[in-house]
Amino acid sequence: MADGETTLKVDPETFRRLRDAADAAGIEPEDVVARMVADGWLDFPDETAGAPVDPDPAIDRAILDDLQKTRMGAPWEEVEAWMKSWATGEELPTPKVRKL
Repeated sequence: MADGETTLKVDPETFRRLRDAADAAGIEPEDVVARMVADGWLDFPDETAGAPVDPDPAIDRAILDDLQKTRMGAPWEEVEAWMKSWATGEELPTPKVRKL
């Protein structure tokens, strides 16, 4: 993946969570970091810095299993637009869950 080489030092728990997320996605840990950067995870306003994030793949799997079983959810395009509006001062309403 990497065009160059950089060493990122993280504590063991952070590395375990990064590795678990990568394993769940079938990619390498450095690809998880690259995706986070590309997807704007570093562009959040200062007040969200250090906010807890739980990247537990088991939770994601349970959510996906429920969606596949019930077909209830909100379209990604609506969720993405809503999330991008959070720090704009003009936050969009929460997308409505419905049969997909």
